[in-house]
Amino acid sequence: MGARLRGRAPPAVLARDLVGRHYQKRRRRRDPAILGQHPAHRFQVHGDRRLTDSFRSPELLPLGSRIRVRLNLETVSAEDLANSLRHALEAAGNPELMTPALIDTLTAHAAGNRRLLMNLGAELLAAAVRDKLPRLDEQLFLQICGAPAARTGSKRR
Repeated sequence: MGARLRGRAPPAVLARDLVGRHYQKRRRRRDPAILGQHPAHRFQVHGDRRLTDSFRSPELLPLGSRIRVRLNLETVSAEDLANSLRHALEAAGNPELMTPALIDTLTAHAAGNRRLLMNLGAELLAAAVRDKLPRLDEQLFLQICGAPAARTGSKRR
């Protein structure tokens, strides 16, 4: 299983590997726990729509039917991402830590994903602490995440 986690197997494969063998053993013994009388395990499974769709497949349907709570998250608007980031900065006690231009840049690069936004912010914060910078700006973002490739005047044929 460790090799699959490092190799980034699809989430449905991970769910099947993590739970499948255990449930197959219990099913063979005809244990009442497998029939849903009491929960055998509690775990979280993270993935996108492909994962929830895969729980409808015949081989994962028994597992999918036992999932009690599902939280399907959709992409978040850039405005909501910016508000989340501003709120996090205020809660941390330094609402002026990032320039407004950097907040706009981060929300554009986060692609509607709040976790990605916070991870980008954490990378920038770690670099700012390392370099002892008083404020995070777009210049730091370009240093950490790389400047976009310069376009040349020549066209491809």
